[in-house]
Amino acid sequence: MLNEDDRTNKIAPIFDRHWLNQLPRSERRSSENQKLVSYRNNEANIETKVVSGSKKKKPGVITTLYKTFGWYFIFGAMFKLCQDLLQFTSPQLLKALIIFISSEDEPIWHGYFIAITIFLIAIVQSLILNFYFQRMFVVGMRVRTALISAIYRKSLNLSNAARKGTTLGEIVNLMSGKKLNIYQKFSELINFLCEIVDAQRFMDLMMSINLVWSCPVQIGLAIFFLYLEMGPSVFAGLLVMILLLPLNGYLAALQRKIQTKQMKHKDERVKMMNEILNGIKVIKLYAWEYPFMEIVTNIRDKEMKKLIEMAYFGCVSTFVWTCAPFLVSLVTFAVYVLSDETHVLDAQKAFVSLALFNLLRFPMSMLPQMITFVVMVN
Repeated sequence: MLNEDDRTNKIAPIFDRHWLNQLPRSERRSSENQKLVSYRNNEANIETKVVSGSKKKKPGVITTLYKTFGWYFIFGAMFKLCQDLLQFTSPQLLKALIIFISSEDEPIWHGYFIAITIFLIAIVQSLILNFYFQRMFVVGMRVRTALISAIYRKSLNLSNAARKGTTLGEIVNLMSGKKLNIYQKFSELINFLCEIVDAQRFMDLMMSINLVWSCPVQIGLAIFFLYLEMGPSVFAGLLVMILLLPLNGYLAALQRKIQTKQMKHKDERVKMMNEILNGIKVIKLYAWEYPFMEIVTNIRDKEMKKLIEMAYFGCVSTFVWTCAPFLVSLVTFAVYVLSDETHVLDAQKAFVSLALFNLLRFPMSMLPQMITFVVMVN
């Protein structure tokens, strides 16, 4: 059973209040010589008409969402920041543990203290991360609830043009599943369904939106600690990782092209199957089962070919990012050892640097994807 704060009848009024409260604020920003002529309530959205002056500012969805769920979101983002900072304590504790093992003068309780601290930090990290995901999931669910509630109210208010071009019988036929050209008759309904899908994107984005600022923070901290350990040679490994990003982007672009072609074949196959099912009596009467089966099979073979190509490129991309940490570590250690004769690669520098490189891999691979996802949602 849903909590009271997660119900639509609790979320929708708050969202609507913040949405409508933006209108007077936008009016105050207008020039004083502008004269208000009329208000019109159109699909739960107030439209303001003015005689002259600068372009009016409309209420924004992002601004409304921030005012409605902003503090709840910021509170969850603080846990993400704590988790990011805590994960960089593990390499430092590993460094202290290696120093303790290498030294013969350290008291034994230092080792127990370091080991217990590593264990406790791992538990705290897990708890903070799970609480963060739970908080972001709730925020995403509430955002989706608010948006879908607004979209449903919009869909129930057809414009006059839609009412003139659509009869009641056509609407009944549409609802009962009869054949109608939906794209011509009900463009507003199609837009409504697309907006429902976009509302789900907002919910998906809430789970990882903090990576937009978290990834640069993690990259900066990782490079800082690596520089303290390896010196300027760390930039050689970083250069290798940067060079791998365009390769991954190129593979992703190829996968998108192949997916576009595969979706066209899929649309063709679905269209052919619908025609076959609609004319199944005629096909059975003239014994055309095998010719039509060959047509569908040929289309399906083309679709499977594109799916196999996507799988191959996906395997190559996965292989590249699996090998990336080893290549980066190899280049960094090689430059560190060969750049100066006094540089010695001992266990402390090797293990601590590997731990930091492992922390660096995730934000560098996720940051380009998150930027693309944010643009799509926008």
